[in-house]
Amino acid sequence: MPDGSDSKALPSPLSWSLHGLKVGALVGAASGLASASASLLSSAPRPPATKILAATAVSGALLSLSFFVLSLLVSPALRHRAGRGLALALQAIAAGLFVGVHLTSGVLKAFSGSYLTLGAVEFFMAGGPHLLLTIVVGYGRWVALLGLVVTAVIVMVTRAGRAALRRSPRTGAARQPRQLLGFAALTGFASAGLVPAAVSKDLAAASPEAAFAESLTPGEWEPVTAEPEANGRAIGGTPRRVPDEGPVQTEGKRWRELARAAPTRKTNVLLLTLESISIKHLGYFGYDRGTTPNLDRIAERSLRIRRAWTTATHSNYAQMAILSSLFPRRTTGLDVYRRLDYPRVLLHDAFNLLGYSTATVSSQDETWQGMLKFQETGTPTFYRHSRNYDGLRQDIGSELVVLDHVTVEVASDWIRRQGPKPWSLYVNFQATHFPYKLQPGIPAPYQPTNLTPGTFDYLGYPESDRQQVINRYDNALHYVDEQIGRLEKALERAGQLDDTIWIITADHGENFHDHRQVTHGKTLYDTEARIPLLIHWPKGLEPADVNDPVSHLDILPTLLDLLRLPPHPAFQGRSFLSGAEPSQQPPGIYMNIQGLKSGEAVVCWPWKLVVNRSMKTTELFQLERDPDELDDRIEREAEVADALKRTLSAQISAQLAYHKQGNPALTERYAPRLLSCPSLPGVQRAAVPEQEKPERARGTAPTELVREVEAKAPERKN
Repeated sequence: MPDGSDSKALPSPLSWSLHGLKVGALVGAASGLASASASLLSSAPRPPATKILAATAVSGALLSLSFFVLSLLVSPALRHRAGRGLALALQAIAAGLFVGVHLTSGVLKAFSGSYLTLGAVEFFMAGGPHLLLTIVVGYGRWVALLGLVVTAVIVMVTRAGRAALRRSPRTGAARQPRQLLGFAALTGFASAGLVPAAVSKDLAAASPEAAFAESLTPGEWEPVTAEPEANGRAIGGTPRRVPDEGPVQTEGKRWRELARAAPTRKTNVLLLTLESISIKHLGYFGYDRGTTPNLDRIAERSLRIRRAWTTATHSNYAQMAILSSLFPRRTTGLDVYRRLDYPRVLLHDAFNLLGYSTATVSSQDETWQGMLKFQETGTPTFYRHSRNYDGLRQDIGSELVVLDHVTVEVASDWIRRQGPKPWSLYVNFQATHFPYKLQPGIPAPYQPTNLTPGTFDYLGYPESDRQQVINRYDNALHYVDEQIGRLEKALERAGQLDDTIWIITADHGENFHDHRQVTHGKTLYDTEARIPLLIHWPKGLEPADVNDPVSHLDILPTLLDLLRLPPHPAFQGRSFLSGAEPSQQPPGIYMNIQGLKSGEAVVCWPWKLVVNRSMKTTELFQLERDPDELDDRIEREAEVADALKRTLSAQISAQLAYHKQGNPALTERYAPRLLSCPSLPGVQRAAVPEQEKPERARGTAPTELVREVEAKAPERKN
């Protein structure tokens, strides 16, 4: 290695930059080809070879140009020994990071169908050290292989750099043109590699760079504004509609005054949320394995909402939407609740104003992905979750959770201590979360549960192990059902079962190789998005089936409706007991995911539109005829698809516009209202003559269900 005084033996800045250009092109193209090829192994539609080549060119171009700039910047320091060491280290570290991120993104693509995105990065970062440890241990073979590849790249780049530094610089007049020609050729090659990024449609299907860049922007959801209409239709076809602005926030003060002035109520409220519940595994939905005898018995005495959907298929969004009736779409990346500059009224806030004792007793770690921050509204409430518990906890990979029977004990004791004072309680069970593991001594009637060693993880497991995994899940579900029975007995012992409005739901569903996916947080298909929903209130409601489409956002408004109170103006949901005028279109059922995957969906029964941003697909299903969502009708029903695309686009745009940082509306109005479904071909809503619409106390027209309920229980008092 030349020393600091032998500057003549050093390459010129141009030679060193040319070396960086060559190394960057080789390393970038190789890692780009590897990560682009991972798309061939994933469950996503396979991109054509031309797109893989375009993605490879983009990777080579980005790293070669980056290396060129980096080499040019450090070239003045080559005269010094320390400067040469710095130049070599920067190249090696940059190459190692580039390859490491690329291969990580490629492995994620192969397992889950999606490259690394802003949402995925935020998901891992917000998961805390326990999630990081789980990844390192659970995916040890991949981490080790990645480490070996990155180390090899660092060694090769370092050796190539040392060789370049030892060469005599080609400063002779005869060699300058060759050097300049090589520089121009490589620069032209690198620049040309960026062309595919501009001209190739949906390059993100094969390019990690394009996928990550796309996740930084709202994408196709551009602001939708009203346009001139001709004969009731917007110029260009489908009607353009915009969600209504939310009520002014002074309406919240009026609601508080009304709540405080309302008659004292004695009816208690229990909201129980289960984790990852597939409706196909519930007895009252037709599962014949006997996993849920207690839940099935309770369902016989409840309102059974047969068509209910979550707002998201990952817990940090879904659970907070249940508790707040707010649609969880606020940013282009994953919302981990760093910004809470918008009004929210949660279950404990509303019932504290009504004079209730309030509590949250949860098996999970509520700090996961920032959920606890969302729940902290300043309202005094009893709060117990995994972080408050010092005893034995279950490791579910992403976090440590309390055993559900312990949660029942804490909740039952809290109920007992309330005496005659009315109370509102939120309970969360977690045993049915992946990996569906039970503590020794807990009965596991469904066997076998042995799995292929080293292949069972959250992102995937062999389809040959599917039945064993289902057995594990059903054992966990059976355990959870026992805890539901224990909670029921606690209410009976307290003499409060009959006059407690008990709502039982789940945050989302679960996949078992449905649509080539496992676990949850991956898609918005109904295997993940459909959820159970029961309302058990023996004193006030007769058992019945509800077939109207319902969203998680509708739980809080319906709960207040049962207590003869209007919904808080902050809520974006609506009471499904009151419903809309029969002649009006119902609100759409909106869903989205922003974690490992990104996408949106809307249900306007019987139609459902699913936009999967990660896989670059848009699908349309007719759920009444195709409940398993196997028959994509996007091409055959273009008019329906177009209307639903515009409806979904308008709602997402309104959400993003309202939550834009600095928007004055955040301090003046509540969140935008949910856009109603468009008029769709073949979907009719019969109008009911005005004189046939009996009025309720609030002056809203009830549905048939409410007429039936009030006819059977006219003495209902609170």
